[in-house]
Amino acid sequence: MFLSGSELIGFGVGRGPRTLGSLITGGTNIGNMTLAGGLAECFDGNTSNAGGYTTTNPAYVGKTIAKRVFSAIWWGVSAQGVIQDANPSATITLYGKTGVAPSTATNGTAIGSTTFTDDTSNTQHPITSTDNETLWDHVWCTVTAVGGVERRCAELQMYESV
Repeated sequence: MFLSGSELIGFGVGRGPRTLGSLITGGTNIGNMTLAGGLAECFDGNTSNAGGYTTTNPAYVGKTIAKRVFSAIWWGVSAQGVIQDANPSATITLYGKTGVAPSTATNGTAIGSTTFTDDTSNTQHPITSTDNETLWDHVWCTVTAVGGVERRCAELQMYESV
């Protein structure tokens, strides 16, 4: 039996690699960064605001929206960075999940991460997805660190995989 290239889509034949698409908007905000500007401020398009924060470790913020994810950018808060009152090593992990919404910050599949030493700026922290093929129902990022009290996010930008 012979299969044409169009019958093998999903196996890398006939379509080519996925590329960076547009900023993911809409959907329902999820996460535990509900203090200050809360989850809404993490997605308002302003990378220089006070953002949302939590004292919970790990902290997470994301969306319930059916999308493939190519990458994400977590923006720290001006004069505070990602972890307020400390400059520890921190890790931001991108997660995806199908089905019901995540019950915890890590209740999904890790699909990318970045580790950095925090500072007191609104530096951007990009993460490239290792799985830009799966159509996730929920996508989010977590931040973990030892030290500091508040985990902060001025803006989370997630980009679709097309």
